[in-house]
Amino acid sequence: MFNVIHISPVSVSFESDEDRPYYSSAPYEVYVNGAFCRKEDRNVFTIFGLKPDTSYEVKIGNDVLTVKTLPVRKVLHVKDYGVVNDGVTLNTEKIQKLLDECD
Repeated sequence: MFNVIHISPVSVSFESDEDRPYYSSAPYEVYVNGAFCRKEDRNVFTIFGLKPDTSYEVKIGNDVLTVKTLPVRKVLHVKDYGVVNDGVTLNTEKIQKLLDECD
């Protein structure tokens, strides 16, 4: 049996209730909306690359869970705040301004 332990706008994390420290007793296949995602052998794993505010049917072994990713409230781009990616420029104030606008 798997449980959802975290949901973000672009990922969902799952945990097995199997009483083992890290690896499951047997590998299992993971499907998202009927499409093969990957073979997994860990008790905790994350599916990345999902779309915000979208429902997914996730099949993990014999378990089927329906999950919905969170919506994105605001998208901010660092380049819009004048951040320079040159390895030299100090961008602290510009990044702080961006963070101050986050809710």
